Amino acid sequence: KTVMQNQGSALMGIGTANGENRTAEATKKAISSPLLEVSIDGAEQVLLNITGGPDLSLFEAQDASDIVAQAATSDINIIFGTSIN
Repeated sequence: KTVMQNQGSALMGIGTANGENRTAEATKKAISSPLLEVSIDGAEQVLLNITGGPDLSLFEAQDASDIVAQAATSDINIIFGTSIN
């Protein structure tokens, strides 16, 4: 509710990847999807869900959050969660 209520436009991006650089690859795919008509640049609020296998680490989740923050704005509120699939 904090991130979504009265905030204007909402974007949804999905990215998947495997291998050594999977976090960066999947995150970059999600925020630069050709299906997105606008950029994440300037976003002030982000709700981020990260789904991975049993080997998903919190370091990877933090890396994904950092990549999103760099693509958005310097004053961003990111709420993220992880789930194991």
